[in-house]
Amino acid sequence: LPAFILFPHKVSMLINLGSLCILASFGALKGFYNFIVNDLLSRKNILMSVGYFLSIFMSIYASLVMKSYLLTISTLLVEGMFLIYYICSFFPGG
Repeated sequence: LPAFILFPHKVSMLINLGSLCILASFGALKGFYNFIVNDLLSRKNILMSVGYFLSIFMSIYASLVMKSYLLTISTLLVEGMFLIYYICSFFPGG
């Protein structure tokens, strides 16, 4: 938590890498084609998927391009909420 407050730009890259690893693990678990087509692009999850990938992109943009402290922290919080949603909804039995 102190690193999140003191160095949000560095933490942003670690969280984004972790998010992509979690998505890759769900893809490996369910099959990449089935995960992308049936889960991420389904009618009920398309808005959440777009929001999640947009939050990842905005987090990278805010930390690397804009170098904005407050925008980086806010995009990381939004990305964390989407990540918790995906872990709860796509985890087997969840």
